[in-house]
Amino acid sequence: MESNVKVTLVSEDSDETTTLITPTIYLPVIFGGRAKRALPAFGVHIFGDDIGSDGPLALAIEAGISWVSGIWLSWRTIEPDNRDLVNNPQSGAWNTYDSLFSNIEASGLIPLVNVNVNPSWAASTDCGPIDIASLSEFAEFVWAAAERYDGDGDYDGDGLDDGPVMPYVKYWEFYNEPDFDPDNTIQLYDHGGCFGNNGAAYAEMLKAVYL
Repeated sequence: MESNVKVTLVSEDSDETTTLITPTIYLPVIFGGRAKRALPAFGVHIFGDDIGSDGPLALAIEAGISWVSGIWLSWRTIEPDNRDLVNNPQSGAWNTYDSLFSNIEASGLIPLVNVNVNPSWAASTDCGPIDIASLSEFAEFVWAAAERYDGDGDYDGDGLDDGPVMPYVKYWEFYNEPDFDPDNTIQLYDHGGCFGNNGAAYAEMLKAVYL
């Protein structure tokens, strides 16, 4: 966007000089109905059920926090049995997350969502490699989640509204602390990820879901 500004300079001997300056005014880039901005440097991790409570979110806002993690998107909860999320994304059990993400968006915080918890039909552990079902099944689930939470009411990418406008989730991660190895630690519980030394399986999973 450009606009002309006329500037007149007058010297001591009254000779008049006129200069025409054309400045450039930069407007914010709009993507998906939102102005793009850099991710703020500071965030906070909120544990467990507190992530769905107004109190901790309000405290984060009061402290000047801009983004929040600790938001787990459970594959097992949404797809406890193998469903066709590509052709029928509404078959997933999304209601809990619709409400949770809406609450976070209403607070003004930016969510960082962690995808994890494998269903038993897809993997032998809920936190490690997907070793029973094809990685394409996981990719379909991730696609359905990303399509649902892209800030519109189109849940399957066909350009038609399927329901209410859903919250916008831009930042995703896969399995919390995925390098955790339950076979080589005194701790008997995982932290949301337990790929251990199987980095190759983790890399293959990331390749399968790269959008």
